[in-house]
Amino acid sequence: MDRTNNTESLITMTTNNGSNATNAMKMMITIQELNNIGYLDFIQDSINYFHRNLYSFLYKEFFTVVETRVQQQEKQKNYFSQEFHIDLAEMLRQINRFDVIFVIGLSIALTVGRYLMTRYVFMPVTRIYGIGSTDASKIPESSWKLLFYLFTWITSSYYIFVKNGGQLFYNPTNFWDDYSINNPVDSITYTLYMVEFSFYLHSLYTTLMVDERRKDTNTLMLHHIICVALIFISYCNKSHKAGLVTLFLHDGCDILLEATKLIRYFKVQHGRTYQTAEIFVNIGFIAFLITWITNRLYWFPIKVIYMASIQLERLRIRVPFMTLLVIMLWIILFMNFYWFSFAIRLLYKVATGQIDELEDSREFHPHHNHQQKKSNEKDKKDECRKLNFDSGVSIQNDFCDSLTPEKAINENVRINQKKPDRQHNDSNESHISNNIQPSYNLRQRNRQR
Repeated sequence: MDRTNNTESLITMTTNNGSNATNAMKMMITIQELNNIGYLDFIQDSINYFHRNLYSFLYKEFFTVVETRVQQQEKQKNYFSQEFHIDLAEMLRQINRFDVIFVIGLSIALTVGRYLMTRYVFMPVTRIYGIGSTDASKIPESSWKLLFYLFTWITSSYYIFVKNGGQLFYNPTNFWDDYSINNPVDSITYTLYMVEFSFYLHSLYTTLMVDERRKDTNTLMLHHIICVALIFISYCNKSHKAGLVTLFLHDGCDILLEATKLIRYFKVQHGRTYQTAEIFVNIGFIAFLITWITNRLYWFPIKVIYMASIQLERLRIRVPFMTLLVIMLWIILFMNFYWFSFAIRLLYKVATGQIDELEDSREFHPHHNHQQKKSNEKDKKDECRKLNFDSGVSIQNDFCDSLTPEKAINENVRINQKKPDRQHNDSNESHISNNIQPSYNLRQRNRQR
């Protein structure tokens, strides 16, 4: 009996060593492929990955498959598969009540913090430098985002390049070294994840209620929802190493974007235009485009999506809900191409002379322009009617609506000048009436006689 157990143990150890060696060989092959992989190869491998895994994920790991009447009755009681509930329960064990309270409290604190910074820092700065009202209303949003992305990018850079020696970036196969869903999360990763999670919850509110509407507002809302789901899933299934590289690649682009926009907003101060700012705007925009292409359109799919899908499949490491996470990463990649199209159209307009300077082409939403036009018309009408009230002359509303305030003033002057003539005519008519009345009475008495 003991000999049989020892034999089985030896076979098991040999099998495990063989599988580990095979995995190591596959890892070496993947590193070589990663150094020479092309974009078309990545797309083809990703298509094959979804062909192999999407159906299995949807109908085995996620939903139940009805085969018999008994299973159909069980499905009516529970629509999701048993494996789904096991994975979900295992992931939910990775968070506690303190994490939930911390995220909710921090998201509220970020909202209050932005309000206070806008009122007591950002807006006073715009008044000091004499920024126009149109640009001044955009400065708080860009300033707030710039401060946040600076913090997250510096923190993720420190973790990747200082604490881990750059291995997560230069050799992404380290994402899955010694992987286990029960591995503890270090303090830097925990802090960065909680801050990012809270920020995107906070952004769901500010995008709808605080920020100006743009052409991509709906896309931004979808982006924030997907980011919340990605951060939650990657934290709970312990794929946070890939998540940190994702944050590093994306936040660097946002820093250049917001900094360039701020330079443009401060270009005109107290009515004076600083041409030097235009030079920095052009430099910042070119740096932003280069960073966007390298970080979001190349390194992000090659270093993150490839490692989270094809690499993980070759290593045969099972991570809960990883296929769902890969799908959301692909949605983020499509959004990156969508936003990149705005930059390309902006370059085309500058090259063809349709616009004279760089501007955020997302800011001119048709609905927003219509609302702004209605607001301007309302202000014009109110000012016009106020001028009429102050002068004591009533102008018909339809006529007033067609006047600018300057024309309304001139119209009031013209009517006031005509007013004495009207009084003079009234007095003449009264005098004539008084002269006619005695004659009429005299004729009446003569007839009676």
